[in-house]
Amino acid sequence: MRRGHKHAKIFDHYGTGHGLFLRDEIREALAYRVLSPVERLVLMEWLRTYGKASAGDTVDLSDTGVLFCFSQVREDIGERSFQRARQRLIRAGWFQGAPHLKPLRPGAPNRYLPSTDWRAYKPTAAEAEALRKRDAIKAASLRRARRRRVDFCVQNLKPAAGAAK
Repeated sequence: MRRGHKHAKIFDHYGTGHGLFLRDEIREALAYRVLSPVERLVLMEWLRTYGKASAGDTVDLSDTGVLFCFSQVREDIGERSFQRARQRLIRAGWFQGAPHLKPLRPGAPNRYLPSTDWRAYKPTAAEAEALRKRDAIKAASLRRARRRRVDFCVQNLKPAAGAAK
């Protein structure tokens, strides 16, 4: 064990390096649930980039913003998919553009500021319908699983024929 560390890694199953802690509040938010899988990947990359720039959300970035461009993405997605996902994440309230922080030179990358508007996100009618359908499918699946459990217990726990009472 190295000095200053409370616990030594024993197995190291999941590699080393920095990661991202995704809170339940985010995963349960409507603004997260309506995202497509690609948009979720881009959000994870953006949160990772923001976390690194803000030292784990301890440094105020209101004067500098955070850069987030296609070259920073580690996931296997196309540039056009990235651009659409980034715009969608801005509309959903995860980040906001900060044009006042962009350098006044041609081709300079945009800078973004974190936002908490995602907490108050209202899904569109189509998004709300898709969420309702997904929730109904999940509820039906859980009901089937519960029914299978009950049937299994009833079938396997009833007394055998001719057993002494």
